[in-house]
Amino acid sequence: MSEPAALLFTQQNVIYDGTDGSIVTPAGVIPSIQNGVISDEDALYLRTLLASAESDARILDAELDEAVVYVARLQKLRDSLEGLRKRLLGPLSSIHRLPAEILAQIFIYCLEQNTLDVTKPPWTLGMVCQRWRSVALSTSALWNTIWLQSHHLKAITLRSVSIKMLLALLEEYIRRCTTAINIRMDCNGPHLRMFNRIPMAIYHEILVTVTRYSARWGSVELSIDEPSFDILRSITTPLPMLCSLSITFWPTNNPTNNPTFTRLSILSQAPQLTTAHISTPLQLIQLPHVQLQKLRVEFRKPFTAYDYEVLRDLVNLRHLHTCISRGISGPLPPERLTFNQLVSLAFTDGAEILDHLTLPSLREFKLVRYVFRSLPELPMLCHMLGARSHCNIMHLHLNMVMITAQELSMLLDALPSITSLTFDVLPETTRDIFVALTMSRVGIASYLCCGK
Repeated sequence: MSEPAALLFTQQNVIYDGTDGSIVTPAGVIPSIQNGVISDEDALYLRTLLASAESDARILDAELDEAVVYVARLQKLRDSLEGLRKRLLGPLSSIHRLPAEILAQIFIYCLEQNTLDVTKPPWTLGMVCQRWRSVALSTSALWNTIWLQSHHLKAITLRSVSIKMLLALLEEYIRRCTTAINIRMDCNGPHLRMFNRIPMAIYHEILVTVTRYSARWGSVELSIDEPSFDILRSITTPLPMLCSLSITFWPTNNPTNNPTFTRLSILSQAPQLTTAHISTPLQLIQLPHVQLQKLRVEFRKPFTAYDYEVLRDLVNLRHLHTCISRGISGPLPPERLTFNQLVSLAFTDGAEILDHLTLPSLREFKLVRYVFRSLPELPMLCHMLGARSHCNIMHLHLNMVMITAQELSMLLDALPSITSLTFDVLPETTRDIFVALTMSRVGIASYLCCGK
């Protein structure tokens, strides 16, 4: 900016200090008032000084206005240069030099639970820039799992998303997955029954849409109601990519009483299915007989001879976990079941069925109690495990089961191949347990959990 304009006030012997903008008035410039009275001559002189000061103030106001405009123009120019600087720095950022494969892996790490919520990843990853969108759309791992559980859908519907838009998002999500898709859907969970703010018809429409892509199912977890079970039974096409299935369905009435009832056959239509978690009466489903290797089955009703015959056909099982919480109903066939390839067996109660099994390859056994208590049938259990598995068990886990030092010694004698053992003890018996471990076995990896 230029120097300030010439000011009239300086002609009246008033000095402006250019360093800090102050005014210096030498002595005698402004006349003094004697006895409260000012002379006419002094009054005329003061009016002249006042007129000069007001004139100079107007000049300075004009220059200040020019300065404000000048500063604003400089600030605008500075902001433009800052924007240019950021645009020039952007391409030099290390994120732009990452290969697409590494960027895709970073995207995968930022995922929590994939849903139809477009305000969360993976949807938002494609809203940053063109390259990120290209990488996000070409990375099938970002889209190969979708959670369709009630609390996820409720969060979306609370934003007034229509069912038509919801189904369109689901179709687009599946379209972006170019490999097998993993689905987690809960139509019958406890939180849904407590906070049922979403009509069940919405879940049924979603399930109908999902079943249209059943040929691309890779892993599926379903907790369903009776109408949903009927939708699943309508699937007649093969499921060539399905390798894992979890289904939870407990009908209020026994649908097998209906003469037109047909069992759920999707498990037998999946040649790649190796893992299944069945929490439904086995009379309702048709299990595959050959390829299934890992099975978890829950019996919420007493175990029957029919269930026994179903297990007989699963000849290639390697891992079996059964939950027999209601005991065994009626006599079982006298011949024992032989699982030549079974290496891991787990029971949540119902260990008495061991007396009907032959397990030559068993290496790991786990028993879980619903209630923390002792195991009065431990001697029988030791005998059955040793006899049925040819004493080759290496890992034994007894959860919510209390054992004493004497019972531990009995276990170790009956199962000499054990290398790891998990069990619960009372605090007052801990010392005796350590003594038993020292006396009976050397080098066993034991984990003690003190119960109350």
